[in-house]
Amino acid sequence: MYKYLIYFLISLIFAGCGGGTTDTTNKNLAPKNSKKLVGYYIDSAVSGVSYQCGKDSGITKTDGSFFFQSDESCKFSIDNVIVKEVDKSLLYNGVKILEDKVSTARVLQTLDSDGDADNGIQIIEDENNCINKVFTKRVPDNVTDEHIKELHQCLKTKVIKYSGKVISKAQAQKHLNKVKQTFLANKNIVH
Repeated sequence: MYKYLIYFLISLIFAGCGGGTTDTTNKNLAPKNSKKLVGYYIDSAVSGVSYQCGKDSGITKTDGSFFFQSDESCKFSIDNVIVKEVDKSLLYNGVKILEDKVSTARVLQTLDSDGDADNGIQIIEDENNCINKVFTKRVPDNVTDEHIKELHQCLKTKVIKYSGKVISKAQAQKHLNKVKQTFLANKNIVH
C-alpha cells in the first residue's frame, strides 16, 4: 500500500514540474497605458458599423459599443465608406460618441434594417454593397435626396432582410434632437 502511495507522490512531483516554458522576456505583457476601454457610437445605439481604433478593430455591438486603447483615434465605417472619425483626445472609458451630422445620421437611419431608429440602428452586412454604390470614401456633409433614394432603392432590391425607409433631413434632425435630449444629462457625450 505504501509502495503505491510513494509512486503517487512521485508522479505528483513530476507533474508539478511541468514541461512548459516560461517567457522571461515579458514580450507578452502590455504596457500599463494599453488597457482596453469601451465607448458607444450612438444615433440611438448604432450596431453593425466597423471600427478601427489603432490596433483594435471590430464591429459595433447592439448597444453601439466598441473597444479602444487610450491614446488612439477611432474611425467608423461601413465597408470602405467612412461615417465618423474621432480624435484620441476625445476618447475615454464610457464615452458616448453622438452622431451629430444630420447627413450621416440620415444615411445611418436609412440603412437601419427595420426602419425604426428608436429601437437602435441595426446595419446588416448585406447592406455594405449598397453604400459603396452611392458614396466613395466617406459620407459627405451634403447628402442629397437623390443619394438617399438611390441608397434606399439598392437596399430594397438587394437586401432581403431590409425593411427600412427613406429618411428625410427633417426626420433625421428630429431623431437626433430626441437622442440629444435623452443623453443631455450625461456628461460622457462627444459630438
